[in-house]
Order: sequence, then C-alpha cells, then structure tokens
Amino acid sequence: MRPSMKDMNTKSFLLRPGQSRFVVLVLLLFLPMSSAAQSFDGFGGYLIPGGRVRPSELFVVSPLNLFVAVGGNDTNDCLSVGSPCLTCQGALNKIPKTLRSPTSVTLGSGTFAGCNIEGFSMESLRAANVDTTHPAMLLLQGTLSNFTVATGTATGTLTAFTAETATAFAIATDGGQAWTVNNLQGRFFVTTGGTGSGQTLAIASNTATTVTLAGTVTALDATTTYAIQDPATTLNAVVSPGTAAVVVSDYARSIQPTNANQHVIRFLKFTGAIRGVEVETSGHVTVQNSRFENSSIGGVVSIASNGLADILVNRCTFAQTVPGVSVQSNPTTVNGSVYVGSGASATFISANTTRGAMTTARNQFVSGVGFINVLGATWDSTRDRITTGTGICADIGDNASTSRAGLIRFSATNSDFSSCTLGGVRASGRVNGLLSSVTGTGNGVGGIIITDGAIAEFTSGTTLTGPATCTDGGGGAGTGAAACDFIVQGITRVRGTIEAATPKSVFDLNFGTMVYER
Repeated sequence: MRPSMKDMNTKSFLLRPGQSRFVVLVLLLFLPMSSAAQSFDGFGGYLIPGGRVRPSELFVVSPLNLFVAVGGNDTNDCLSVGSPCLTCQGALNKIPKTLRSPTSVTLGSGTFAGCNIEGFSMESLRAANVDTTHPAMLLLQGTLSNFTVATGTATGTLTAFTAETATAFAIATDGGQAWTVNNLQGRFFVTTGGTGSGQTLAIASNTATTVTLAGTVTALDATTTYAIQDPATTLNAVVSPGTAAVVVSDYARSIQPTNANQHVIRFLKFTGAIRGVEVETSGHVTVQNSRFENSSIGGVVSIASNGLADILVNRCTFAQTVPGVSVQSNPTTVNGSVYVGSGASATFISANTTRGAMTTARNQFVSGVGFINVLGATWDSTRDRITTGTGICADIGDNASTSRAGLIRFSATNSDFSSCTLGGVRASGRVNGLLSSVTGTGNGVGGIIITDGAIAEFTSGTTLTGPATCTDGGGGAGTGAAACDFIVQGITRVRGTIEAATPKSVFDLNFGTMVYER
C-alpha cells in the first residue's frame, strides 16, 4: 500500500511486515517543518525546536564572528561582545566543521586557557552556498593595547621615515620622543592613520627618537600616526591533546586555492606553556603579530608527520630561552620577525627534517645562540640580520640518517651575519650553498666554515669575515684583519687570496669540500 500525503501527515497508515524501516525513513523525509524550525540562525542553517542547529551543523556560508571575554559563559551564543563565551574552546565548539565563508573568534583583554583547532575544512570553491567575496578561513585573534613605555609616549606622529634598502631595515623617526634605548624592542609599531596606515610591524630596535622595523614596510611619512602596542590577550595554559596553548590538528581536506590562508592566529601573547602554537595539520597556517615569551620547548612548533602544511610566521616577536620556531617536517616561512634569546638553547629557528623547506626574510636576531640551525632541509635567506650570537650564526647540514637523494641546498642574499662566536655560516655534509652579497664582521672561528664534502659558492659582494687569528679548523694560526674568512676542511684562507687565485677556489681532495667565487 502506498501511503498518501494525508496518511503521512496524520501518521495513521499501517506498515506491512518488512516495510517499517523504509517507510519510517520516507516519513522523516516528508514530514513538514514547523514555523519554529524555519527561523534563520545566522550560521547558514535553520534552528529547530530544542535549540539544535541544522544544517548549520555542517557548514558556514556567510561571515561568522564569535567573541570571548573574561566573565563570559560558554553557554552564551557568543555572537556579540555583550554575550561572549568564557573560553576560546567554547567558541570553537560552536562552529560547524565545514567553512565556506570567513569565520573568526576574537578574545578580549585578559588571560585565557588554550584551545584545540581541530577537524575544520575550507570549501571556497564549491559551486553552491559559497561566499564568493571572501575565501573561507578560520581566524583566532586577540586584542592589542598600548605598551607601557619606560620613557616617552606610546603614541605620536612621525617626523621622518627612511625606507628599507638591500642592507638596512626601515627606520621611523619621531623627533619629539625620548624613548629608552631598546625598551621597545620586540613590541609592535602600529600605524593608526595617515600615509601607510593599517600596518603592524615588529620593532627590531630603538633609540630615543627612532624605531627600526623588521619586515617589509609600506612607505610612511610625516602624516603617519602610530602606537607602540603589545598583545593584551594572553594564552598560558596547555590544551589537551597536545602540549601547547594553541594546537592546530587533524585538519580535514580542503579545496581552497593553494595560496589561501586557512588558519590565521594573531594578536596573542603566549606565556608559560610548553609550546605556544603547535601545528599538526596539512592545511595552511599563518601565525602573525603575536609575542612568545619563555615557552619551554618552542614558540611555534610544527610536528606534523605528513609534511604538507604551509606555515607562515609573520611579524612575530620572541623573548625565549629555546627556539622561536621549531620545524620537523613542514615547509615554513619566517618573515619580519624579531628574536631576543638567552640561554643554551636560544636559537631563532631550528629545523630537523627530511622534506621541509625553510624560507627566512627580513628577520632580526638580537641575541642568543644562533639565528638558524637546519638539518636536512633547504634554506633561503633574504635580508636577514644577526646582531650577536654565542654559537654559529647559521649552521646547515645534511641528515645522514635518511635516504634523501641529492644535495641539501641553501642560499643567503643581502643578509648580515655578525658577532657570532663560533662562526658566521657553517655547512657540512651533502650541502650546496650560495652566498650572495652577505656581509658580517666580528665572527669567531671563521666567516664561512665548510666541511665534510659541502660546497659553497660566493659572489664578489660577499664580505663575511672571521677573526684576525684562527683558533679552530685545523689550519693553524693566521694573520691579518681577515685571516679566517674561510675555513675549508681545515684550510684557512682570506677572501682576497681566493679572489686573486686561478681558479678562484679552495678544494679539499680527501672530502670533496670546496669553496669558490662565482
């Protein structure tokens, strides 16, 4: 018997043996929704009696903004600053897992527990129910506030601006200030009005009237107003599973454009956690304009096993006793960031991987052991600056425990590696590198140290120098102002000596180690 619509509405028809499961399914499909079930919920779905959300349990099709504040409650709807959640996890748990439009969680001032960003997928390329104006993304952000400066003021108007060059960072000047030297280092310079407004830049150093800005800076001038700021939102508790304040994990497959930012984390301060941000995903993750203080393992840590995530650390600051960025398998870019380190493990970037690629640009390393330690990964450096280190500025080697084919490649262009006690750049093993217009003085041991079959090429614009007297490398003591510019398998050479030779190279037959001028 085929039931009529009247039968289904009154639910009075009889079921034959063996039909019950099929007919009940048909009933569920044809039952009309009540008027309450048809109210739009703002998530891209409809509310049904009992407060459940369907189909917004599945996707977000229009911009969605949730809020978190001290004194909030996770039972609130969290859709306004007047009705916030208490925790970022509470807000994240309210978001459907499939995003087709921008979605944000904004935390107010104060200290909060961490959160786990898990299982979200982005679908900005679907034909139906998609926000075509903005790509899907998930933004977790805190709040910036004015930094309490030791002297001077936190706000003002510029009197001059010097743009970045190939060998120097941009400098912003306020002639009316009286800042304490380097009191602003590692804070953020936020342009609030006038020419070039809307930028948030990491401060590499400061004098009484100037700030030196890491990263790329859009031109400023005497109309530019600014504020010296710091994150007012702190995450200081480890979230489970994981050992970090923010864990990005179990990322679902996305059909975003390849250059889309799928997760963005910004304006947060991380303190006290084992890690600041831990990435265990195959998606795109951007961490920007955040500050990392005294985490016991690392500020941004990538431990994904699939090596498919693209990680961008952009304009962040680090005050660490351990690596600021630690990578195990993911392609990672660190740009416009500042690291002030102390302690035996204070390395800006540590990459121990067999398939990752490191790209660094316009970063400032102020103090610590060294700028970068790369094992088994490619590395490209552009306009990086190292002020001082108690180890090697840049240490690159292969990973003998893997079966990786070919040479590990590295390049450094228009960078300055200075005052590192154990050397400027060291390459060892199956490593092939190019140093182009790399400068640096005051390095101990040697300017460039090449061992165990590594090959380094340099251009005539490279003036990376070592100490006046060789103290390591097996080549004996040297003399002159740059006697240890190069150490090639224990053979010491001054750069000028290589340039004057024919061919312009030093080659060790036993190991195949070589350095030469392009």
